[in-house]
Amino acid sequence: MRTKFTAVSAACEQCGTLSMREGHLNHGSVSEDSYHPQADERERRAKLHLQTNSAGTEEEEVEEDAEDENAEVAEDAAEGEDDAEEDDAEEEEEDAGDVEEGGGNCGSGSEKRKRVHSDEDIDLHYVPALKKHHRSWKAFDAYLKKYSDRTSTKMVVNETLNVSLRNRRIKAQKQYKGRPPAEIPQVPESVDPFQRVYICTHGWKVRSRSVGKRPTQRTFYTGCEARFLAQVYERLNGTWGIEIKRDFYGHNHHVSDEIFQSHPGIRQVPMGSPVMRDVELMVDCGGKASRIYDYIRSNTAHRVTMTDVYNMISRIKKGGSQLSDEDQVAELLVNFNMSAEGNVSTVNENARGQTAVVSISSELMRKHYSRFPELLLVDCTHKTNR
Repeated sequence: MRTKFTAVSAACEQCGTLSMREGHLNHGSVSEDSYHPQADERERRAKLHLQTNSAGTEEEEVEEDAEDENAEVAEDAAEGEDDAEEDDAEEEEEDAGDVEEGGGNCGSGSEKRKRVHSDEDIDLHYVPALKKHHRSWKAFDAYLKKYSDRTSTKMVVNETLNVSLRNRRIKAQKQYKGRPPAEIPQVPESVDPFQRVYICTHGWKVRSRSVGKRPTQRTFYTGCEARFLAQVYERLNGTWGIEIKRDFYGHNHHVSDEIFQSHPGIRQVPMGSPVMRDVELMVDCGGKASRIYDYIRSNTAHRVTMTDVYNMISRIKKGGSQLSDEDQVAELLVNFNMSAEGNVSTVNENARGQTAVVSISSELMRKHYSRFPELLLVDCTHKTNR
């Protein structure tokens, strides 16, 4: 019996497997008749131990995978909470610029604009930011004009909210109904308007009137999103000023002085400009459009075109002369004296300092008088029915 058991053990050492009976038959070192029952018991226990270890290992792997998944889910949830907190913070900052948190904004003031910085930002042309606070609308307008000249950008008013409409919207809010006027945050009418929305002139949408017969040659609209909000706010000392909010200075077009000078509002001469008086005199004297064009381009910074000059001349002729009667008479006498060297005009006043007599002597009249001094003709009955 001991000899058979030793043979079985030797067979197990040769095959190195846990299945003893299968090892004996495969290697052929022991016959099936020499099988020992203790070896079968050991084989069964070894298999059971192997299955137990395998099951434990699989359970540990499943637990580790579950822990990893739970950790990833927790990490994603934490990141989602952080993103949500950041979004809430951004929304609170945007809501802070609303009209007293009551929906008093209009246009872009009520929109939540979230710009995602991506590869498109590479094509944006950024300009310096505006100063945040200003004393009044007049001071802000003067500052904005200098800012536009310095940065070669033109910002135009897109929408306006007046003070009366803003106050009515505040009073209509549920939280202020039934309260006395002293507890409602009102803005005085003296600081009107309450807010303005400024956009880049290249972001102003224009309704196309084309019917498709001719292709569009050029257009100023590029979809530029540069904008800012100018809004009235109350200072700590109780006075009112202008504050810049929700500003974005990225232009999706080239920013240069050539493009800036080509804008119609920049290149054209405004009606209140001092040079318009000279232009009106040149038009009244029959000056040509080319001479007016050269005069404006040489003496001003306005880079007008010939089309602008033609439109200016038509507007002046259509509107007529804006001079008073005294100025028209003075201009007539000046033009008369300058038309010829021998022309002479005199103005005589009465005791009250009013114009009494206006004498006009042309060059031809003076020649006749010098040749025939004995003859003097004076017309003192013009338009007197005598």
